[in-house]
Amino acid sequence: MSVAAKPRVTREDSADLGFAWACLMSGAITLDEFKAWAEHVVTVMDAEDLPPHMIELMELDSRRDATLGLKDLTGFWPHDPFMDNSAHATALHGISALRGAFRAEDAGTTRAKAVALLSTHPQVAERFATVFPFLTLPEGAPA
Repeated sequence: MSVAAKPRVTREDSADLGFAWACLMSGAITLDEFKAWAEHVVTVMDAEDLPPHMIELMELDSRRDATLGLKDLTGFWPHDPFMDNSAHATALHGISALRGAFRAEDAGTTRAKAVALLSTHPQVAERFATVFPFLTLPEGAPA
């Protein structure tokens, strides 16, 4: 039996928080799904390891709060080195396209190109499934 890795949501290692935030910004998840992710993190982390900002993220009122107020809530800007790869960032828009929330002006590319890039970078869909185990990727996403 494998043990799931502890979510990376702290100032020292914020990769999972950074990825979740990038998903929200790209439209790959909704604000309610972001809040559900924060609640998931709270349930899987030991209380002594849980950063207080995770509780606050569960209570966000608007996407604007998540966009503009994230640093105020956490005390830092979360960063996911995985998303430093521009192909990964664009492929994330492929998930938003498959989930029906694609916005070309945000993605800087077409829906078809974003979905195609997701197909050539299945590690983005794998990362999504790992970070959001309670969400199902739509038909057409790489397995």
